[in-house]
Amino acid sequence: MINIQEILKDIEDNSSIKIITPANVRKPCHEQTFDIIKENNGLQFTDAITSFYLKHNGISVSWVHNKNFKGEINIKPISSLVENVFDDFWKAEQKKMKSKDDKVFRQFCNNLFSIDVFDKTTDGTLRTVFQTQNDSLIKQNPKLWLWHLAGERFPLTLDFEQYSKKLQITRGFVGWTYFFIDIDQCRFNDSFFSKYFSKSCFDALSNMENFLNIMPKLFPDDDFSEFEQLQEEIIKFHKSV
Repeated sequence: MINIQEILKDIEDNSSIKIITPANVRKPCHEQTFDIIKENNGLQFTDAITSFYLKHNGISVSWVHNKNFKGEINIKPISSLVENVFDDFWKAEQKKMKSKDDKVFRQFCNNLFSIDVFDKTTDGTLRTVFQTQNDSLIKQNPKLWLWHLAGERFPLTLDFEQYSKKLQITRGFVGWTYFFIDIDQCRFNDSFFSKYFSKSCFDALSNMENFLNIMPKLFPDDDFSEFEQLQEEIIKFHKSV
């Protein structure tokens, strides 16, 4: 599970990094309060999510390197997870949905809630990771989704526990989750998938390049070879289609 104090120390001790938003590590969620929230809202959480919130009821910190490259961790408190994740933007979009396929997509949307919100980047978008909350999926330790307000929606290969471990080494570098797009689950040639999820994933390559150019310099003692391999897989897939 994530060691937030270690992440904060790595960021604060790095002379090449400037803290934008001071760290806010919220107090643990009381077990009784956690149980009441789950019961009142009909939610089920995996053991990994439960143990996280019983240790940290949300974490936020943001940093920048050379004014251009940002990192942010913003895991919301448990109270935020029971709120409607869709703001006015999404409500307006859903009102336009009239077809049978639209209904299917709305049902998909209704089984998601926000886990981690990333800072706005140079392309002016906000990226959010969502966790499915469908009962049958919860029991299978569901994967996360990367959600891009510009239109991209990608399934990831990570569940929450794996996500926490990767957050440890990425320190929240904006765009790091693109390395973990589940290519096998992305059906770009399918009309339903391309309409409601994404037409391609190749914009992710610039995010990967930024990460691999910057992070090894900021943290030279870390091993980023896994990320290099994941980038190669995306490039190989790109050339094959």
